[in-house]
Formats: sequence, C-alpha cells, structure tokens
Amino acid sequence: DWDASAAEKGGYASFMLKEIADQPQAVADTLLGRVDGEGSLTLDEVRIPDVELREVDKVVIVACGTAFHAGMIAKYAIEHWTRLPCETELASEFRYR
Repeated sequence: DWDASAAEKGGYASFMLKEIADQPQAVADTLLGRVDGEGSLTLDEVRIPDVELREVDKVVIVACGTAFHAGMIAKYAIEHWTRLPCETELASEFRYR
C-alpha cells in the first residue's frame, strides 16, 4: 500500500539516497512468499513450460530510467544463475535495433 509518506524524503538529503536505503526492504518484499525454508525460489506467475524455458538462449532486459539501472545489475545475476547471455537495452532505443 502506498501512502503520502512514501513521496517524502524521510530525512534523507535526496530521493536517490532514500531509494538506495529502501532497496533491501524492497527486495525482501518482492521475494516474500516466493522463497521457501530451503532457499528455493518459486515464481508461480511465470507460466512457461520447462521444455520451452530450456530453449531460451539469451535474455534481454528492456527498461528506462531507474529500471534500466536495476536491469544492468540484474544482468549480472541472471548471467550468473542461468549461464545465459543477458543484455540490458534502453526502451527508447530498443525498437531501432
């Protein structure tokens, strides 16, 4: 749930510093209910059969703004965990590729 206090800097000098400080909780909230006691991650909303998922040979993250920067970090995690090449592209430029 969103409230007006989320739009305030909360004592931080800038919104960027606030967002950096908020990241651990944001990740924890995102993973809530998706990680079991053994550390296995379940993404029920990804409804791609295993057979098709095994055919993926590259991941492309298309994003803009701060999501693009998050995508650049995610690129390394995806490459590490999946052993697949991953690219991060600016959404405004992607259509010209």
